[in-house]
Amino acid sequence: MGGVDLSDKSLELYDPDIRSNKMWKRILFNLLLRVISNAYIIYRQNRGLRTKMNRMDFQMGVCLGLVGNFRQPRRLAGRPSLSAQARLTERHFIEQLDGRKRKVCVICKSKIRSWCASCGIGLCLKCFVTFHTTRQFEE
Repeated sequence: MGGVDLSDKSLELYDPDIRSNKMWKRILFNLLLRVISNAYIIYRQNRGLRTKMNRMDFQMGVCLGLVGNFRQPRRLAGRPSLSAQARLTERHFIEQLDGRKRKVCVICKSKIRSWCASCGIGLCLKCFVTFHTTRQFEE
């Protein structure tokens, strides 16, 4: 058996069977598996008969080392919430939207053409005062 056959045989033992339509993903994972396989061969040669890890444990250790705890939590999309202090104490004026534009009232959920420009949210006339005077309101 040649060197390429032995390499392919060692890759087949722990093939993760990753299917993808993207060719670059297949190439990337194949390359990664070959690098891990070669690293395990070097590890075995350096450790001799004292190897404590089998190939699967070695591969899992490398993968966990690559992934690790480096994942940062995703920031939630959306507009920033208004602080209750700014909402209750600052001066707010209701304005009309231009043309045929409409917004949804954040309290009663009706389609309206008025909004609070300083808060940047849609409010109907009857909910405008409630939103800017009540500390906690039900949405």
